[in-house]
Formats: sequence, structure tokens, C-alpha cells
Amino acid sequence: MTLVPSGQPNPTADHFLGQPKFDVIRQLAISLLKRNTLNDLCWEISTAIGSLPGFEDSVVYLVDGERLVQTAAYGLKATPQRHIVNPLIIPVGQGIVGTVAATGVAELIFDTAEDPRYIRDEYAGRAEISVPVTYQDRVIAVLDSEHAQPGAYTPQHLEILQAMANVCAPRIASAQVEEANAQVRRELETLNSELEERVQRRTAQLVAARDTSEKQRDRLKTVLNAIQDGLIVLNRDRCIDLISPSAARLLNVSLEDALGTRVERVLQMEGLTNLVDTIDRLKATDQTEDATLVRSDGTTRDIRWHVGAMGADDVVVVISDVTEYKYLARQTQQLDRMQSLGVLAGGIAHDFNNNLAAIDASLACIAAVPESPEHRAIDIASQASAAAAQLTKQLMTYARGGKPVRRPTELQDLLDLAVDLATSGSPVTVEADIASGLPAVDVDAGQMTQVFSNIILNAVQALGDGGRIQITATGCAGASEDERGVRITITDNGPGFSRGDLSRVFEPYYSTRDDGHGLGLTTCYFVVDSHGGRIEAANSPSGGGQITIWLPVTTATALPVDDDGPLPAACPMTILLLDDERVVRSGVTMMLELDQHKVIATATGEDALAAARNSERVDVALLDLTVRGGLGGLEIVEALKQQHPAVCCVAMSGYSDRDVMSEPEQFGFDAVLPKPFRRAQICELISQLQDDSRPAQS
Repeated sequence: MTLVPSGQPNPTADHFLGQPKFDVIRQLAISLLKRNTLNDLCWEISTAIGSLPGFEDSVVYLVDGERLVQTAAYGLKATPQRHIVNPLIIPVGQGIVGTVAATGVAELIFDTAEDPRYIRDEYAGRAEISVPVTYQDRVIAVLDSEHAQPGAYTPQHLEILQAMANVCAPRIASAQVEEANAQVRRELETLNSELEERVQRRTAQLVAARDTSEKQRDRLKTVLNAIQDGLIVLNRDRCIDLISPSAARLLNVSLEDALGTRVERVLQMEGLTNLVDTIDRLKATDQTEDATLVRSDGTTRDIRWHVGAMGADDVVVVISDVTEYKYLARQTQQLDRMQSLGVLAGGIAHDFNNNLAAIDASLACIAAVPESPEHRAIDIASQASAAAAQLTKQLMTYARGGKPVRRPTELQDLLDLAVDLATSGSPVTVEADIASGLPAVDVDAGQMTQVFSNIILNAVQALGDGGRIQITATGCAGASEDERGVRITITDNGPGFSRGDLSRVFEPYYSTRDDGHGLGLTTCYFVVDSHGGRIEAANSPSGGGQITIWLPVTTATALPVDDDGPLPAACPMTILLLDDERVVRSGVTMMLELDQHKVIATATGEDALAAARNSERVDVALLDLTVRGGLGGLEIVEALKQQHPAVCCVAMSGYSDRDVMSEPEQFGFDAVLPKPFRRAQICELISQLQDDSRPAQS
């Protein structure tokens, strides 16, 4: 790609860069599947680009021979009725857009005032970004956007526009082919009618009809050579009279070998034993069918083919290659199924966390009885509850994702858990070399464990029946001298990545396995990126695959809460509890009352506000975010603070992916308490709130 000229990144790009690029591409791919005509596709693409943060306008140019034609736009060039204002037609090779169409290389222009190629239009931009849409090594369109400010576009804008161009390419090409097919069918119908009329007059006009027929054959050859879909004309014996170059390429045969040959010798379909009978059936019913084409080299392609009558005996076969289209459709359906599963799994994990919260609270109350003979059983139950809570975190992370709830965390614990999850039942040997004294990393433990598990699982699958995985972790500097981090390297002694795979391992839907959905490493990329880290793929010097992750460290110390140690002391407080689950309310109330706190337990936000109005003081409010049939904590926090300005509000939830759980202050909360929680955790939280709190209410 060409960057002309280089410059400082524009700060306006930061908002866009914070958005998940995968979501942008996925939404565009889904929206394009709902558009059929070429014009609708172009307007959908221009709107999608122009609506992105940091973009002010967009124009879609279609290549028409040696010209570029403005087809769709967003901004000043577009009317509400989807018409182009004063549409430009630019020769290929002229201007910035024409240069991109000619070279097939994207360009990012820092200041158009300094580029003599710039062609002024309705919208006079100072920065420009232009990306080719390439299909089968041919530029078929150009995506262009201009901005009023010089330097407004960055390489990240160019990257997302290129990704969108890659998604758009097969759909634009398919729509062009469909329009060409429609035109061909109309011409064939006209030809058929003309030929029948000439046959009726053949006795009187034999010589003239013969000459005219030859001319029509020449015209048909010209049409066949011009279109991208494969066309084959068969005579009454079902031998090939005419075949287009595109059909020969699709079948992987030469034009010379195909002409005069029986059609079944060069055209073969999976599961089809009698091709000629099928052709005659399709001709009689004028149907279009999908099939799997077996090429001469044994490879297969998904096709859509149509057979039409041509005169009394001849037939024409139109073959469209829909392999890429069907692949995208399958991936979209798979993604929809995964999203549905994520919603279901997230709901189950939320309800399970509520039950665990009630169990933990009840166990804490029983354990508070001094010298109870059941303490050993209580310890075992508490450990099992903690393990179950960790499983729900893993389920939530895999199913729903979301913003990370970052806490200081020991790296050794994350890697140990990830190895256990990914290598269970596998003969692979894992060797770990974790440097001593590593600082804690500031991560969401559940999400980062999923990252390590995905990478280790990929290595296990690459090794097959056995092999070795080496994990190392060392401290290192970041992009600047003041930036400290930890580098984690996961290496296997398998076959490694091919050159083509290395450039696409983090690309959505890309997988080297037939049963893979191509989302594992893509998820890793976005999770690491959301943590302010970096991830890279390479081959180790010994040849195996190698994934390297850099994560920022934290100055805080990751100290786990000690359930067996002394609980933090806190003065008795008045605590408002909102939770729609009766068992949770009962268990948490008993647990808080062990420390002499006064608890006001409510089931809905409406009840919580009413109870707060009738209470002289409320020191802490524990507010569940999800309440069935009533207001939740997020809806009442502002009103509650108006009633009691000094109250400390804590967000509780069994969902770990809600924005409020990662950025509570932005939603009016002072702290968060993910479910389930232990007595030591809630005691530590209340003690901290008391230390940092405002003066108590009178």
C-alpha cells in the first residue's frame, strides 16, 4: 500500500480504533447477504463506510471497461432517493482513484492539496483514502473516502477499508455476473426467436438463413467470451458446439479439447450418474439448480447452473461459480448459531452464579459458628463452590466475551489453569519456564485464561498424537522505555505455519482444519488487544509454530483473598440489599448480620427506593443489575444517590461482560461485586468503602 505523504495520526481515529474491527466486518458481511442487486450492494457498502467513526463521506466506483463510474455515495454526493449528485466518470489511470484502479494498490493521501492527481468533486476533501476491490486478480471497483482535515486517515483506517473491500469483492462480482447472466438470457431468448422464424422460411431463404445463422454464431461467441460465467452450447447429440473461455477455466479443460466432445466427458457433478438426462429435464422445466462440480484435476467447486432451450434441439448451459458466496453464507449461519448459544450459556451462567452466591453466603454463616465439627465439610463445599464459579467464568467468557474486568493477577495461576483445560486427555508434553519474581499482570482472569487455552489447544491439535509444547514467560520493556510488560511465548515442535497461513492466522473465519470455524485465534487477538497487549504468530527457529503475547504489568500486588485469615474489621453499617433471588437475599443478609450490619433486603428497584426513603441513613447499597419484573440497580442508582448523597453504591451481577462491571464509575457506582462472592471478599469491600467513604449520614 502507498502512504502519500506520511504524517502524524489524527486523534479522531482513536474512537474508531477502539471499536472491535471483527464486529464491523461481520455486520457488513451480514448486510450484504440481504442485498441482491448490484445497485443495492453499492449503496449498502457506501453507507457502511460513511457511517464509520472518522469517515465523513464515501463513494463506490465501479470499473466499466477503461472507465470508473460513480455508482453509490454517502454524504454530499448522495440524495435521499439514492441518486448520485453530478456523477463523475474517470478514465482508469487518471486521478488518485483512477491510479488505484490501474495499479490495484491502495493509497492513503495525507493532504490532497499537495497531490497534483487530485480531482475536485462536490466534496472537496483535504485527506483521501482509496482502496481497490479485487476479485480473481482483477480490480472491479474502488472504495474512496475524503475528509475535510489533512491527515485525518491513518493506516488503521486503510486496514479496515481494505478488510471491507475483501468482504465486498465476491458479492460485487457475483452481482455483476448475475446482471450479465440476465442480459445473456434475454439475448438468448431473442436469438432463439429469431432462429425459429428463419427455420420456418428456410425453403425460400436457405442461403440467406445460412449466412445469418453464421453471423449469429459469431455474435454468440463474442457474448460468451465477454462474460465471466461459464456458458456451453450443446447440439442435438449433446456434444459441445461452443464453450466460453470462462467455462473452460472453470472445468479446467482447454477450448480445443472441449469442442466437439460429449458433454459428460468434461462436465461432471458429484452424485450425478446421468448428466444428459438431467440436462434434458432442466431444459424442459427451465429450472436452476445447485451442484458440486468435479473439475478435471479432481478439485471441486460449488456451482449454480441453468439449462435453456436454443432452437428445436440445441441447449445452452450457464454455470455460475458460487463457492465463495456459499462459504460466506455458511460462516454467517455458523456465527448466528454461536451467538444464540452464547446468549443461552450466558443466561445459564448468570443463574448458576446466583445460586452459588446463596450457597457461599450460607456456608459463611455456618462456618462462623466457633469450633463447629462440620468445618471440614464446609471447607470442601466452599472449595467446590469456588471451582464451580471458575467454570461459569470460563463459560461466560467463551459464550459472550465483553469488556474485560481487569484485576491484578498472577500469571502462573492463569497458565496452570489454561494448560489443564487445553491438554486434558492429550498425550502432549508441556514444559513451562516461568521467570521468578514476575510482576502481576492487569487482566480479566477468565478472558485471558481462554486466550491461553485457545493457543495451547491449537498447538495440541497441530501436534496430533504427541509432541512437546514449551511455555516461557519473562519480564520485558514495551513500546516505550516507561512501559513494562510480560512476554509469554508458546512454542510447539509441530510442522509450524506455512507462509500463507502466517499472514492470515488472526483473520476471521480462516482455519487450516476442515472442522475449524476460524474464530479461536481471532478471539485471542481481540481479547489481547482489549487488554492493551499485543499478539504475534511466527515459526520458531526449530520450525514449530510459535505465538508470542505481550501484556502490560500492574504496580499493584495480586494478593488472593485469604478465606482462612482474619476478616477485615468494619464498623456496623446500614446496608441496602437489592436482589430478586430470595435465596441470595436470605444468604447475603445472614452473612452481613454476622458482622453486626443492619440489612434492608428488597426484591425490586421500586422496593429499594421506597425502603431508602423510609430509612434515616443508608451507608452502602448492594444493587443487583438484573432484576426480573422490576427496576435493577443501574436504573435506580441515580435516584438512590439523590435520596442519600453519601451512600456507596456497589454493582452486583452474575454477568461478567456488562460494561458497568468493568467501568463502574461511568455508571454512578463506587465499586463492583461479581457473583458469586465469599464472605472475605464482601468484608474486604465494605472495609475499603468505609476507609474511602464520605462522612457518614446523620
